[in-house]
Amino acid sequence: MKSKALLALAILMSATLVRAQTDAAVSEPILTEQLQSPQVVTFQLQQFLMGKVPQLPTPSSAEQWTAQAQRIRRHLLDDIVFHGWPQEWVNSPPRFEDLGAVPGGKGYQLHRVRYEIVPGFYCTALLYTPEPLPGRAPAVLNLMGHFFERGNKMEFEQKFCINRR
Repeated sequence: MKSKALLALAILMSATLVRAQTDAAVSEPILTEQLQSPQVVTFQLQQFLMGKVPQLPTPSSAEQWTAQAQRIRRHLLDDIVFHGWPQEWVNSPPRFEDLGAVPGGKGYQLHRVRYEIVPGFYCTALLYTPEPLPGRAPAVLNLMGHFFERGNKMEFEQKFCINRR
């Protein structure tokens, strides 16, 4: 008798579970109803996140700040940026090679260069320098891709790199 009652209860329960499934037309009005205004949600989210932000250190001397800056730098570089990198890569000095001049234009020179990203792995680049270059000067690094069928010969790339002074 108990087994028949349990079987009937199981059948009734499975029927209600199957019936619980619905389609988008039924659930959409429920899910699109706005419970809070966007301003309230934004305020509450900002308050929650601000509670998670740790207080900034307030060193009382330049020496304390220097020590704190060194700890932060060591943590960022060792534990985050270079985490898992071989020390040979991290500590290797940069290597740059000038592969020769390329015909430039009025007011600038163009050089093909390559640099060693990690030992044994090189990346090529074009170096635009103003003409004449009066010695040391600041530089701008433009990360340009190769667009469409003309690669780095696209006119807007050339003008962008030439006019960045």
